[in-house]
Amino acid sequence: MLPIVLTILKIIGIVILAVLGLLFLILLLVLLVPVRYSLSGSYYSAIKAQAKITWLLHALSLGITYEDELDISVRILGIPLFQKKEDGKDTLEHLEETAENLEEEIVCEAGNAADVEICSLGEDGHRDEACEEEDILPEDDCFEEAVPKSPKSRKRKKSKKKRESSDRKKGSLSERIKDLAGSVRETWNRAGEYKERVTAFVTDQENQKTFRLILRQLKAMLRHVLPVKARGKLTFGFEDPCTTGNVLAIFAVLYAWYEDAVQITPVFDEQILEGEGSLKGRIRAGTLLVLLIRIILNKNFRVLVKRWRRNGGI
Repeated sequence: MLPIVLTILKIIGIVILAVLGLLFLILLLVLLVPVRYSLSGSYYSAIKAQAKITWLLHALSLGITYEDELDISVRILGIPLFQKKEDGKDTLEHLEETAENLEEEIVCEAGNAADVEICSLGEDGHRDEACEEEDILPEDDCFEEAVPKSPKSRKRKKSKKKRESSDRKKGSLSERIKDLAGSVRETWNRAGEYKERVTAFVTDQENQKTFRLILRQLKAMLRHVLPVKARGKLTFGFEDPCTTGNVLAIFAVLYAWYEDAVQITPVFDEQILEGEGSLKGRIRAGTLLVLLIRIILNKNFRVLVKRWRRNGGI
């Protein structure tokens, strides 16, 4: 009996180790195998664009192309899993159908409003008794205004109302000024206190070290995510040669950024805009995770996060 139990435990252990090894292998693949992306496009009287994202030697791939219509496809081990095409004509027909449905709803609402008006007037143009029962009776003030009054009483009432309204305005204006002055004083005091806290927070030596560490890691992340290869060419021109020269001067300022990756050709005697370009890059999850862990392991960064969560700010 005991050998059978040991054999079963041995098999269970082997299965558990195999599962753990498979999970560890998948984790390594996710962290170490980069996701590669490529973008390309051109404009010669029409727009053409293509984007592709692949992982693990095209085991997983996502493709997006646009040439008169949008085509999206997802493949696993080369097998199409999802494919969708969106034609511009289909989109236009959908918009027209939506507009027709909206028009039908508006007509229906207008018909309901007409039915309500007929109920209030009646078929012969007079008010219906059923509708008259639902009318709201006027307030008592309306009956008071309907009673004729003498000119002297009207003048006395008007002068009394004017005095009361002026007294209310003076009182409300003074109260508003006091409230505004109090709120401005309180805001000013709060701003002074906040300025002192921010100054102390920024000038702290440990905080400055943490800021420099975060900035270095963010720069490294950005360099890792940006494309490693980029090529393109652009031909442009305007009717006014002066405008073409000004745009060319802007590209000259940006030359340190794109260098020889983009070929720019200006045309001074006609209006033209055409070109093409492509870029490639890769993103490795393990690299981003290592850069993020460097920030998290910083002791002062963890202290700042705890203080921020506890105080709701600086």
